[in-house]
Amino acid sequence: VTKHTVSTKTRFLSLLYQKKRKEMTDSKIFIKNISFKCSEQEFIAQVRTCNGVTEVDFKKDGTGKPRGIAVATFSSPAQAQAAIKKLNNFELNGRRLVVS
Repeated sequence: VTKHTVSTKTRFLSLLYQKKRKEMTDSKIFIKNISFKCSEQEFIAQVRTCNGVTEVDFKKDGTGKPRGIAVATFSSPAQAQAAIKKLNNFELNGRRLVVS
């Protein structure tokens, strides 16, 4: 009986973990084609116009120069999808963002 309970509990926790991990992945968006003229602060301010932003990772190379890409995390997958619709093809500093 104890073995069955542990097995069921382990399976349940595993499924719960997988669901949470999928939600976290679905809540992230990838943004590319960011102008190298765009400052980190300016970019983050634009992303924060979307609801539910919890984190923005503006990628830089080893010397601190922008790489033209970023990852933004949102509170929910629905907010991430709304941000994709809002930011994809948005022109920022003369370049259109590509968001997925």
